[in-house]
Formats: sequence, C-alpha cells, structure tokens
Amino acid sequence: MSDWMLLLSPTVIFLIAACLMAVVPKRQLWWLTVATPLVSAWIAWQTLSPAVNVSLEWMDYTLIPIQPDALGLLMVGLFHVAALIGALFIAPVTDRWQHGAMLAYFAGGIGTVLAGDWISFFICFEIIALSGSALIFARRDHAATAAGVRYLLFQIAAGVTVLTGILTHASHTGSWMVGPVALEGLAGALLLIGFGIKAGFPLVHLWLVDAYPKASLAGLAVLVAVTTKVGVVALMRVFPGETALVPIGVVMAIWPVAHVLLENNLRRVLAYSMMVQLGLMVVAIGVGTPTALDGVALHVVMDVLFKMAMFMAMALIWGQFNTTDSNRLGALGRPWPIVAACVAVAALANMAVPLTGGFMSKKLMLDAIETSTLPGGLYWVLVSLSVLGLLYAWVRIFWRVFITPPTEPGQAPPRPVAGIQQLALMIPALMLLMAGLMPGLLDLIRPFDSTTTVLTSKKVIAQLMLLGGAGLVYAGLARFGLGLPHPSTGGLPDAEVVYRALLVKLPQALHRLGQAILEAITAPLRQLARWVAQPKWPLDHLGQSWPIGAMALWVGVIFAVLLIVGILNH
Repeated sequence: MSDWMLLLSPTVIFLIAACLMAVVPKRQLWWLTVATPLVSAWIAWQTLSPAVNVSLEWMDYTLIPIQPDALGLLMVGLFHVAALIGALFIAPVTDRWQHGAMLAYFAGGIGTVLAGDWISFFICFEIIALSGSALIFARRDHAATAAGVRYLLFQIAAGVTVLTGILTHASHTGSWMVGPVALEGLAGALLLIGFGIKAGFPLVHLWLVDAYPKASLAGLAVLVAVTTKVGVVALMRVFPGETALVPIGVVMAIWPVAHVLLENNLRRVLAYSMMVQLGLMVVAIGVGTPTALDGVALHVVMDVLFKMAMFMAMALIWGQFNTTDSNRLGALGRPWPIVAACVAVAALANMAVPLTGGFMSKKLMLDAIETSTLPGGLYWVLVSLSVLGLLYAWVRIFWRVFITPPTEPGQAPPRPVAGIQQLALMIPALMLLMAGLMPGLLDLIRPFDSTTTVLTSKKVIAQLMLLGGAGLVYAGLARFGLGLPHPSTGGLPDAEVVYRALLVKLPQALHRLGQAILEAITAPLRQLARWVAQPKWPLDHLGQSWPIGAMALWVGVIFAVLLIVGILNH
C-alpha cells in the first residue's frame, strides 16, 4: 500500500464519517452510521494484510500508523462488527453527538490496534478517551455528566502515564516501535499502570463500573467493545508472559464476586461482570504461551459479542422503564421474545456452555493455565467462575428479568422493540452460536497459531457436569428459600472507600491536626499578649498611662541596674 492509501485506512474513514455527522440531516444520520463500518470493512478487506506497512515521515520521526499483524487484523474485524451492531442499535436515535462520538470511538480503537509506532498508538489511545467520555456526556443529565468527568480523569491519567512510559522507553532504547518492554525498568512499570487503568485493574477500575451504567444509549451499546479491549491487546503486545500479571488477574477476577451477586442495578452487575472476564484474560496473558494468547484473543471477541447483547438489552429496558433495578423488572420474555432469546444465548456464552463461542475461547485459556507452572488450586478457582456466570448471567439477568414475574407490582407493559434494534441483538447471538457449532472457524482466526483442541468429549462433559451440578444445587437451595440473597438497593462499597479515605478523609484529618498544632503553638503567645495588654497585680500600672514622675523613677532604676552590671563586668 502506498502512502497516499493512508487516507483510505479504516481509522480515517471513521473519523471523516464522524465529522460529517455535524452536517448530515438528522433523519439521515442512521444510514451514514450504518454505511461507515460496511464501507470501511470492504476497503480493509481489500487492502490490509500482514505484509502491508504504511509509513509517514513527520519531523524527525518515522510514523507507522498501519502495521497489521494477525492479532491486529482480528481486532479490526471485531471493531467493524461491533460498530455495525452499534449503528443498527442506535438507528432510531437522531442525536448527532451519539452517532459522531460512536464512530470516533471505533476510529480510535482501530487505529490503536493497527499502530506500529508509539506516537500513532498514543494519538489513537487519546481519541478513545475523548470519544468515550462524549458517549457518556451524551446522556445529558447530572449523573452522566459527573460520571463522564470521572471517566475522563481516569483516561487522562492512563494517557499521561502511558506517554511518560513511552518517552522513558524511547530515551533509553532509541526505539519508537510498539513491542515488548521489560517490566523491570521505569518505562515498563509506567506502561503497565497506564494499560492497567485502561483494562480495569483492581483499585483503578472505578471508572468502568461508574461510567458504563450511566452512559447514553450508544454508550451502553458500544463502550464495552473498545476501551478495556484496547487495554488487553496492549498488554498482549507489550507484556506477554509477564508473571506479575497472574496475581493481578486473579484478584481482578475475584474482586467483583459480591457485586455481581448483590447489586440491584443490572447495568452495574454487567459492568462488574466485565472484570471477571478481563481478570481471566490478564492471567492468561501472564502465562504467555501461544495457546493462552490465542485464548485471550478469541475471548476478547466473544466477550464483546455477549456483553454487547446484554448491555443492549439493558439499554432497551432502561429506555422503556427508566430503571434496570432487578426488583422492579420481570416477565419481559413474553412481550420481547427475540430480545429474551438473544439474552439467553449471551448468558449461556458468558457461562461458557458448550456449543457457544464463550466455551471455545474460555476453555482455550483455561487449558493453557492448567498446563502451565501455576498452582493447580489457582486453576480450579478460575474454572469455578463459570458457576458465578450461572448465578448472575442466567439467574439474575435472564431468568428473573425475562421469565419470572416482577417482585414489585406496577410494571407497565413495554412497547414493541424496533425491528432494526432486534436485528442488532440477533447478530451477536448468531455469531456466538456459529462460533460454538463450527469451531473450525475459530481455528482459522487464531492469531498465534496454537494447535490445542478444545471441543473434546472430556471437556464438554466436565463443563456440563460443573454447570449442571451447580444449577441443581442452586435450584435445591432456592426451593428452601436459600437462593441468592436479596439485592442491595443501597449499593455496596468498593474501592471508592480507599479514594475517599486518601483524598477526602486523610486531608481533613491532616487539616485538623495542623490546626491543633497551630493552636498549641499560638495559644501561649496569645495569652502573653493578653497579659501584657491587660495585666494583673503586681504590674497593673504597666498597661496604664504613666505619670511623668513614675517614668523618671523607672528610668533611674534602669540606669542604676546598668551601672551595677557594668561595674561587675570589670
């Protein structure tokens, strides 16, 4: 591809379309949003391949904005599919802001996974931050504005940290090419922190569970597809096989267990559930074998598909009922059968049920973890997370929302869902089923060329026994009233208590301590000043007007004292 073909890169096409949203008539926004990923995908299919590099001279640097490899091409395809799904879902929306921000969001994601140099990578990295915050602001209410500001602050922190790491790495090595970086140095530590913020590492994940549930309709549909996935892909490129990622990933997967089981707001449940899947991916990146990295790459695809389906369903529910609280919803499967069927498929894939794409990708990662040098107990902890998926994805989201009646009366009958939005839900559901029923398709797109076989009778039976046994146990307990506890309507504490302690309570305590110290120091001085200004006996007259005779007497006394002192010094 010659340099001028850079203008036909998917990143540029999406950005141009995003800019055109400012002038296209509102009723025509949807067709441009739908056409953009279709046109861009066709051009990318014709022009992109691992043999293609596009370089650009800028000042003293050689930029390589397009350097596709197998992993990058897989992600480019995923982002085009996600952009098409999102475009179909928001077709009824006539908000220029949402359409334009969504296209810019995917432009940043595509540019990041294609970039061969750090400068191009960072530019697209920041496009994701700005456009993602715009997708949250587009909801246009106080809660969304506050969440968007917090999201942007975290993304700016990630960008500044990554930029510092890039500059440090380039100054030490002289290389501006994206590639593995040793974690031992300062550059590696900074890059790990920056990518960790993007991927939702524990303690820096609050932007994820705060902003995603409060996003606009377009944000609910597509935010799950890019930000955290770019963080995961960056970790795959820069830190494959880094053992420090293993404990981080384990904590990351276990951290949200209480939240996905007890949160009342189902949008927050889905946001927390993302951490479970991301944590498993981070552990597999730490293992670093071709099988593990192939599992991560394929699970990124599956996670985007089943999470988009469930988030879009929540967006429909929120749009109709202005709530996604689990205790106020129920029996939506009868009026919305297609939505219910798509959510069921997504929930099954989330649980890694055989014959779904989620089973294929998750088992690939777990096989790599099982055959690695990690402790066996760790493997069983991660395997058991499929049971967690059974409890929150199947029981809490599908069964209680679409099958059982609402626990609180007064739910109004929902309006029919637009056909184009139902189509948007059907695409990921069908792709998840195709990936599970035709595993050969996934073998063709493994970017690291691993040869591990996933679909074996032993693995299928083991997974069915795990999920079936857990399901029977839960059904038995639920029959005696010992099922899932009642959701917490007040919200559960999270890492924000740490931030509140460090940023609010600690400064307040230091301020009070400083005031106490200052008071202890100045109190005697103030007392002395009051004593001199309003003295008591025997010096009452010192604070009063003196007669001339008294003044002369005291002058004489002072001179006498000075005379005696002078004589004694001789």
